[in-house]
This record gives sequence, structure tokens and C-alpha cells, in this order.
Amino acid sequence: MTAADIKIAQVIMSVLDRGHHVGRANAIPRRALLASLAGHCINIDDRRFRKIYTSAYCPVCTGDSGMFIPRTWAEVVDYLRYYSTHVTGPILQRRTQIMTVAYQRLYSADFIQRPLFSGEKAAEATA
Repeated sequence: MTAADIKIAQVIMSVLDRGHHVGRANAIPRRALLASLAGHCINIDDRRFRKIYTSAYCPVCTGDSGMFIPRTWAEVVDYLRYYSTHVTGPILQRRTQIMTVAYQRLYSADFIQRPLFSGEKAAEATA
């Protein structure tokens, strides 16, 4: 990726975040996002756009409803399941790695090990 592509990826993430396109319910259709980028003086074709938003610099979810920043880990998993119907092998593995690293906080928030520190396990074991 070029420095210009990285900058475009940053603008895409900014447009999604500032446009409140967080969570599947707030997804924006790809064509609408491309039109929004044109408002930022970024005119790119669909092929380059796809290359950019599937890069490590632009960890967004896509689906039938459009593009969005995931709000929950379940949305990341659903996206990866959807993505796996279109690609396989190293491309899918790379995208899975990108999304897992980018949204580790969501994974952690969904799978907090409360019993580990709360004493709940110890209480169950002694009962």
C-alpha cells in the first residue's frame, strides 16, 4: 500500500466513526461511503476502494447492509463468517488476524473472566 492509500484508509475510518456508522444497524452502503469520500476530495474507483478497506489500515466490517465499524465481538464474528463465503486460505487468515488485533478490546469485553478474581469458582468448589 502506498502512503496515499494509508491516508485514504484513515479518512474512511474517520468518516465511518464521525458518521456514527458503528454497529451493523448503522451500516452505510459502499456507494454512499464512496460518495462521502468524494466530499473529502478523494475520488477512487471501486477496485482500489476494496483494496484499501480490506487492508490492515482499515479494519471495517462489510455485509449486505453496507460497511460499519463493529460495536460488539459478535459483529466481528458474523462479518468473518460472511467474509469466509467469499474468500478462503491466506486471505481469510490475514483478514481474521487484522480484525482480531484491531478489535481485541471487543473480544476482551465479551469474555471477561469474572469468576477468576471474584472467588465464585472457589465458592462453588467448596460447596
